[in-house]
Amino acid sequence: TRALGYVYDSLPRKPRDQLREVPDYALFEGLDLGSRIFADRSYFLHVFVVPETEAEAFEVPLVAVPREEHVYYAGSSSIFGGKGDGCANCGSGKLTDVFVDVTKKLRRDLRLKRRDAILKVMAVDADTDELIQLDETTSAETGVPLPRLVGPWWRDADDSAETDAESSNAVLRRLKATGFYDGDVSVPWSDD
Repeated sequence: TRALGYVYDSLPRKPRDQLREVPDYALFEGLDLGSRIFADRSYFLHVFVVPETEAEAFEVPLVAVPREEHVYYAGSSSIFGGKGDGCANCGSGKLTDVFVDVTKKLRRDLRLKRRDAILKVMAVDADTDELIQLDETTSAETGVPLPRLVGPWWRDADDSAETDAESSNAVLRRLKATGFYDGDVSVPWSDD
């Protein structure tokens, strides 16, 4: 900054590293923002994490800004569609993923595992303010894919296995798939 003619009296200290758990996300995967369906279209996405036991009875609140007042509201994101033929980037054909961090709602507030939760989404058309409950039909109409709940593979691994042996074999299979283990993955383990 000296070259610009200004010198700071002091600079803030570098903050300490913060420990944070690996997040869980609502993943909207493979959006093609250059497709015709997104020409001049943008959406606000509001994600709700709902216990599987209550998913059938749950109705997405059709209000423009549900926010944190709703017990299952987990977060939001936006999708900005293309600008048509006048935009070189819009027609590039690159697929885009949109992530919404749902860790706090899933883990701390509701104390659920991924397999025990269902994602519900309300999309708001940014141009018309139309409220859209995302399902298979509206996903096809809007081009917004239904989200998947994703996160670290190991977090729910222990609970999916009925025995420690199954859990150990699952870890070995994962290590082998990622190139960190080259032994036998069907090792007979004992639960003793």
